[in-house]
Amino acid sequence: MTERTSTPARETIADRLDRTLPALSPEVRSIAFDALEPVDRSFPVALCRASAGAVSSDGPSARTLESIALVVEPLQGYVRLRNDLLAADRYESAAERDAAILAGDYLHAFAHASIGDASPADGGRLELFRVLTDASNALASAYATSEGDSGSDTTPVSDPSRTSRPDRPAGDAPTAILAGAAAELGAAAAGATETVRESARAYGASLSRALSIAERGSVDTRDESPRWVATRVLSARSFDDDTDEPPLSASECALDGPVGNRDGSLEAGDRSAVLEDELESARSALETIETVDPIDRGPATADGEDSPAVDDPARSAQGSSDRHSDDIHQSELAPRTRLERAAHLPFQGLLAADE
Repeated sequence: MTERTSTPARETIADRLDRTLPALSPEVRSIAFDALEPVDRSFPVALCRASAGAVSSDGPSARTLESIALVVEPLQGYVRLRNDLLAADRYESAAERDAAILAGDYLHAFAHASIGDASPADGGRLELFRVLTDASNALASAYATSEGDSGSDTTPVSDPSRTSRPDRPAGDAPTAILAGAAAELGAAAAGATETVRESARAYGASLSRALSIAERGSVDTRDESPRWVATRVLSARSFDDDTDEPPLSASECALDGPVGNRDGSLEAGDRSAVLEDELESARSALETIETVDPIDRGPATADGEDSPAVDDPARSAQGSSDRHSDDIHQSELAPRTRLERAAHLPFQGLLAADE
């Protein structure tokens, strides 16, 4: 299995694994850790933090950002494991598959258990639980459909029975559901209203679908994938950072293609049109995300004496490619600006190339 670089947040998860379930077998534990993306390389975590920052006028506290990452990171690990089980041959024997299922179930439970630390107030925890429960229901529906249709997703997008919310697009792929939930969790942790949370979720899901379309349809030989570019933009990291792009698992996008096109077979013109639609949806959703003033916040953000989180010092981008040319002093940008650029920079040249 791929060895992943440890981060402080992952060490926290390791400590909790020891405390909450000491009897976890070494094999299951190894699979669970291998499924975790380091927080500084995680697209859902970066999206969650940027969403929280865009909603909060004075910036979310460092405690809030760290705590909410402990919800999103294991949920991402759960999605990765489920994708591997359904769309890849990574776990060949029955014993390996059983261990992977147990590891995924534990990561899923761990995400729910971490809600308590993400908000010290009962009201805040309730809202976060609601967001996570909705996401879990949508994921269960998506995976059930994946198992029943042999990889072909032809369920009409308008069918509301596929999810727990009428306004959530049915047939959404797991990675898009994860991204939407991450953005909504960030907004909820910052004390956003239900309307703003729904806009954040719509932005995250649309952006993820657009990134998947760009990655599956692009024949460009650029050294960075659109999703990795978006992660850097959202996390305020400049493009001259020498951190390597994390490797994708065999199933990373296998269950994340556009509805009706899991095999990536859209013609170039159709792909361009679908990509434009998803980007327009993301930008429209972003326009409806309102900033919450401290006086207007509910109990979800009662962080005590924690101070707002501060980004690392900015480093200028050195123009590694045309699509990076607008990335100047990334970490000095406001979170909302990062969300705007994440729906722009990763796609430069892709739409024109498809015409």
